[in-house]
Amino acid sequence: RFYDSNTRGTLAGNGGTYTGTLTVPTPGMLPGDYRVIVRSNLLRSIPESNRSDNSQVSTAAARFDLPILQDAVSSSRPVNYRDALYYQINVPETARGGSVILRFGTNNTSVPNELYAKKDTLPTRAVYDQRSQQGLASNQHIILSNVQPGTYYVLAATAPDSARTDALGTATIHMEILVPGRFIVLDT
Repeated sequence: RFYDSNTRGTLAGNGGTYTGTLTVPTPGMLPGDYRVIVRSNLLRSIPESNRSDNSQVSTAAARFDLPILQDAVSSSRPVNYRDALYYQINVPETARGGSVILRFGTNNTSVPNELYAKKDTLPTRAVYDQRSQQGLASNQHIILSNVQPGTYYVLAATAPDSARTDALGTATIHMEILVPGRFIVLDT
């Protein structure tokens, strides 16, 4: 749900129209097709006798996807303080009963980051299957044991309790799938 109270336009008399653009980060959303609903004069700040035309639904669906983490491949991107980064992991049948190791951190090592994972649905800071336990550290990791085939979702939160929202630096996430019998040494 987005709310924009700053978009302004000038209507050309009764029945006039204008076009505007709103660019906002989307909240965590499961991959899929979504429709956009636009409601104008929501706060009824413009007097009108007929409000029946104040809502419109997009004619075409918009497709939302999440980045898919690849086994043993790191992914980096610029981030801001308080970013919520969502990712998807597809665990194959061959990894049944194995483990997934997730590592996340920022190049600014003075900020605490958080990492969460959940099977089949998006995790939040309150609802998750597993979360990192490295306290106030920048570098976080999770070990998901006895994984089952299917989709897991990851939330990487950059300095989530900071009052700042400006540029933080670069974040890197790395995922490895360990099939039964394979192991690695995790340097914590």
